[in-house]
Amino acid sequence: MPTFLTPGRHGYSVRFSRTRPDTLAVATSQYYGLAGGGTLFFLELAPDGSTIIEVQKLEWSDGLFDVTWSGTTESAAACGAGDGAIIVWRVGCSAPLRVLRAHTSEVCSVDWPRTHLLSASWDTTIKLWDPESEACLSTFVGHSQLVYTAAFSPHSPATFASVSGDGHLKLWTCTEPSRPAAVVKAHDAEVLSCDWSRTETHALATAGCECAVRRVQFSPHAPSILAAGSYDFTTRIHWKVCDSIESVNGGIVPNHCSVYCEDNQGYNRLQAFTRCRFIFNLLRKCIHSSDCFRTLHKDEKPIVIKDGGLPVVFMKEKCPENISENILDA
Repeated sequence: MPTFLTPGRHGYSVRFSRTRPDTLAVATSQYYGLAGGGTLFFLELAPDGSTIIEVQKLEWSDGLFDVTWSGTTESAAACGAGDGAIIVWRVGCSAPLRVLRAHTSEVCSVDWPRTHLLSASWDTTIKLWDPESEACLSTFVGHSQLVYTAAFSPHSPATFASVSGDGHLKLWTCTEPSRPAAVVKAHDAEVLSCDWSRTETHALATAGCECAVRRVQFSPHAPSILAAGSYDFTTRIHWKVCDSIESVNGGIVPNHCSVYCEDNQGYNRLQAFTRCRFIFNLLRKCIHSSDCFRTLHKDEKPIVIKDGGLPVVFMKEKCPENISENILDA
């Protein structure tokens, strides 16, 4: 397996190009992001797959914590920086194309799948941008602690999810920046990462600080594969996480996650572990975490919550305690 070293820089984010399967962008920082500058590497896999070639190295005065490729502009990528800036670079250009400024603290998440760019910051806000005009279109306020990740739904362009140090997962619509469409108390500790399934319309995963899983990401090619990177220095690949619960109940994901899904008979089943929490079918059915496996029967009546056109269904016995009051429509 080819390896690329970044001496004096600690990696924070790596992304494959959306259009070039052999091209990567890597965001790095000095001193673990605590001080110093940051470097963005554009890399390319050699045709024979034996080595990784450095195409370009770009420097910034503060640490770089995330990188995302543009979904509309080929060879353009945006980075979130420790000084609150979002820097847009293009492969082959030495100077930034644009620098977007509005956040007052570190930008630790950026997402740019279509025309608009989404940024999440330690200033507790999420911002929606038009990078072409360098305009901040909306500021989303609702988290009480650092916002670690914000990610657009790949199935609904106007919907995105965010996770925060306040332990909450929140769903938003781009037209309602003043209040989230749905709120779930996802973890008892900080929530560091979330990612939407590319194949399951209402499926997403979250990772938290219970024995700290730093990031989770679904495979863009296979519906049942999810990767998790942890502070225990491991990267784990989980198979069949979107299949019926029996597929993960045989030790494939031992002591590592909570999985929510629906089995072939239409029952809702819950298998809970400890470290990382995956929430599936969130916009249709969400069951709060438990420490043991159980089956919810057909005659258990759900609580249906509707707000902003997004239905969220909770089973009565396991309805999360800390749902935002403005969502409940009892």
